[in-house]
Amino acid sequence: MSLQAPVNSGNPRARAGGGEIIIAVMGPTGVGKSSFINAASGSRLVVGETLKSCTSVIRLSEISMHSSRRVVFIDTPGFDDTTMSDVEVLKKLALFLSTIYDHGYQLSGIIYMHRISDRKVGGTSRKNLNMFRKLCGEDALRNVAFVTTMWDQEDPERAAARERELASRDEFFKPMLSQGATMYRHYNSVASAQGILSKLVSGLSNPVTLQIQRELAEKDVNIADTAAGKELMREQKALVKKQVMELEQVQHELKEARESQDAQTSGELDEVRRYLAAKIGEVERECKELACEYATKKIELQARIEEAMRALELGKEERKAADQKLEDMRNSLEGWGDFAGSGRRDGGKNRSKKIMLSLGFSALARLVDVALNVYELCAQT
Repeated sequence: MSLQAPVNSGNPRARAGGGEIIIAVMGPTGVGKSSFINAASGSRLVVGETLKSCTSVIRLSEISMHSSRRVVFIDTPGFDDTTMSDVEVLKKLALFLSTIYDHGYQLSGIIYMHRISDRKVGGTSRKNLNMFRKLCGEDALRNVAFVTTMWDQEDPERAAARERELASRDEFFKPMLSQGATMYRHYNSVASAQGILSKLVSGLSNPVTLQIQRELAEKDVNIADTAAGKELMREQKALVKKQVMELEQVQHELKEARESQDAQTSGELDEVRRYLAAKIGEVERECKELACEYATKKIELQARIEEAMRALELGKEERKAADQKLEDMRNSLEGWGDFAGSGRRDGGKNRSKKIMLSLGFSALARLVDVALNVYELCAQT
């Protein structure tokens, strides 16, 4: 049994059936995405103890059961990742989201996490929120949940005031809340995480298609021309402009240091100048090559996916043959009394069910792993 995709009338490649719940978790670095997923699902994703990112790749949680439905969380990097650029983050997210959509998988829900301890929503927090809006689009907001974290690290009254501000101001969560999104507090406990999951699952409507999935998979839009791509290019241009101004100031100070024959200051400023020039060149190169690299990677991914799916189909045939042998063995032992009693048979069925659930997760995990070729996924077998 593979992890089946929900019916998607807008995606002719979607497969029928399926009762799975696939939830993407997004937000800035250090907000607690991996910790929340571990608490909600019983997974063991690596969690960072500093602001250095531990989610520089896209990861899937272990399968958990909720209300007789299988739940899988997708842990994603933020647009302030400490190990890769924002352009690289967008490229990985776009490849992942378009790939699973191409193969019939839709998101059931999207969680955006925000630190309630942040005194201002500016800089990286605002950038992450703006990118989240552009990735999702308006049609997916009914399945979005905003989850605030770090309540145990802040004064309750100040935290509640910030929560009201987030919910009431147009530049923050208000427009999305008015279109169906919900908002929850996470108190950094298993009970809190699982409570949020229960509320989210009970309120979910049909699976949704994100705006970037529709743009890339249905409309065949260039990634740089998607809403998220345009927003990122705007951010990058602003960054380059700021860095150019800093470079001009450093060059002016460097000239003065050389004229005054201040060798030490001149050397230090020259290092800063080289660093800024390199950063400007890197940002400009990444922006220029984004569309070309995405298109190239997409072609490579499809070839890898087809190879992976052939291997999975071969594995299904092998498992089918093994299951038949096991069933034949059970049938041959039916006359042996207690040895083949109901308790023993039920235990076998329970073990078989666990194995099949694991194989279902493995199928999706392998698809994503081979498709992106950027991380390792472990399936319990």
